[in-house]
Amino acid sequence: MEEMQDTRRLNGLFQVHRCHAEIEAQIKVKKPMKVQMQEEKLEENTQLIEYEKQRYRRLNDYKQKGLKDLKAEGLSDSHVCHAEKRAKYLVQKTYLCPSRFTESERGQ
Repeated sequence: MEEMQDTRRLNGLFQVHRCHAEIEAQIKVKKPMKVQMQEEKLEENTQLIEYEKQRYRRLNDYKQKGLKDLKAEGLSDSHVCHAEKRAKYLVQKTYLCPSRFTESERGQ
């Protein structure tokens, strides 16, 4: 009877160690995968930020070019000033991810 209990205890102990080894193996596999996923997400976010910055620069450049064209066409200063205010407002209100830009970048 005692021998069977000792055998059960040993089997239980061995089972615990097997489970522990399996869990450690899973953790070793998951850690690199998690790091790789985080690196991929960081790279994706970096690309998104750069795309948004380029988009904002292009929009701002287009605004500046349009205002220069209006001035070159001989529009009165009041019309050009009004167009400049409206264009600045539209560029500022264009949906760009707000967390990616500081106010100074958006106000340019």
